[in-house]
Order: sequence, then structure tokens, then C-alpha cells
Amino acid sequence: MDDEAIKTALSSADLETVQIADELITPIDNGLLSVSAAKNNHTEIKNFYYKGFADYIDKHLMRHIEDNKLPDEFREAVMSEESTVKRISALASKIKEAEAAKSGAGKADKDNLQQEITRLQGELRAEKEKQAGIMTEHQKAISEVKMGYSLGQLLGGFKTIYDELPSDVKDITLKAIINKNLAADSAEFSIDEGGQLVLRKKDGTNFFGEDHRPFTPNTYLEKMMARDKILKINDPNPPNPGAASHRNGLPHNRQQNQNNGSGNGNGNGNGQAANTVLSGLVVESLKALEGNKQ
Repeated sequence: MDDEAIKTALSSADLETVQIADELITPIDNGLLSVSAAKNNHTEIKNFYYKGFADYIDKHLMRHIEDNKLPDEFREAVMSEESTVKRISALASKIKEAEAAKSGAGKADKDNLQQEITRLQGELRAEKEKQAGIMTEHQKAISEVKMGYSLGQLLGGFKTIYDELPSDVKDITLKAIINKNLAADSAEFSIDEGGQLVLRKKDGTNFFGEDHRPFTPNTYLEKMMARDKILKINDPNPPNPGAASHRNGLPHNRQQNQNNGSGNGNGNGNGQAANTVLSGLVVESLKALEGNKQ
């Protein structure tokens, strides 16, 4: 004790003959406990602070288990230990066991997992391809509808020798003639990105006439129907085949093919041959129409 007055009082010789009961000595001793004595593992002080520290650690362990959603077996293993120090060791051991089990997963499990992943990826790829196919067919159908409508609009502007036929027969006949000519010219109608009807060679290039100008759908149909004598002509005198060939501007070899078979030099052979072919197409169209109605 550092207080000199207390030291003098307690060192008095008279106190040596005074008998003090143990019940008084302990409270006095605790009340006069020095810092040095407190540091020297005083039992009550040690128990007080150790319990507070142990409770704090126990709560922290439980919070760690809950926050990380560890299995119940972790909590059971920790709480089965009586001391906080052992509880810390128990939790560390369980975590170590779990990591070892995770890293030691068998090769068979990994192979099965990879197979499942491959299967699911295959199903996903097949579904995407299926959807892409459906979209392609859908776009194709839309394009065909647009092309049919646009072609019908163009054909409506021409007066043909088939105008007196039923509309279904007329449409089938004209489309058959057009498709035959397109096939001979290796050309095709299509719808461009702007939704317009266009004429191209099948290789995607422009289709040029003998005048070196690209055909449009309208100019192609006009020249084709004029050449094949499909257009109605008010002039009772038939045009000179040579002049028609020059005006139409269609490929020269096809004009020659039309001229072949005439033989009589009067220019009527072309018309007869064309009419025979066109009549056959009309008959086929009527048969196809009747078949669709049945």
C-alpha cells in the first residue's frame, strides 16, 4: 500500500495483540486488493473476466455458424464441448473435414457432373436451332406472301389473252408461264430488305437485257408476255417477229428458239407454237384447279 498513514497504523505494535476473525479478513483483503495482486490471477477477478470473454466467443461462434449457413452438425459439435477453447477447436475441425470432403470428391462424381452439363448444353443448342428453323420458315412464308401480292399487283396492270378465264385459272396459268421463263433464264423474283419485289439471277447478280440495262420485275414481265404473245394487242396486224425480237431485248438465243420450227417463212409458226404451249398450260391449270376443289 502506498498511503503512509495507513502503513503506520497497520504497523502499530498494538495491532499484533488484536484477534480479527477470518470473516472480516477476507472482505478487508479484497477491498484493499492491489493492482499487482489483481494481475496475479486473483480467483474472483479471473472468473469474472474469463466468463465475459468466454460468453463473447461463444456468441461469435454461433453467429459464424448461422451467417455461413453451416449444417446443424457443426452447431452440435461445437455445443457438445464444455469449454470455449474446445468449442473453437471443434468448429475448426468440422470446417477442415468439410473442406477435405469437398476437395476429395470422386472422379466418378465429376464425370457424371460433366456429362449432365454436356447433355443440358446439347438440349439448349437443339432448342435454339429449332427456334431458328421456325423463325426461318416464318420469314420465308412472309416473304412468299409479300412476293405473291406484289406479283399480283404487277400482273393486274397488264391486259392478257387470259383475262376472260376464271381468275383462279388465269393466275395459275400466268404464274406457270412466268416460272417456266424464270427457270430458263436462271432468274428469280424475291423480296429485298425494303419489302420490294426485285428480279435477280439465281447467283444474286443483276439480270441484264440485250440493251445492257438491268431488268425490273415490270420490264421483264412486259417483254416476256409480249414475246410469248400473251398481251392483248389492239392492232389487228401482227408485229414483225424480227422487230419484236429487237424491241423485247430478251436473250438472242431464246428468240432463235422461238423462231425455230417455223419453216414456212411467213412468221405464223412462232404464234402457233406459242399458242400450243400456252393452251397446254391453260389445260394443266384447269386440271390443277379442279383437283384442288375436290
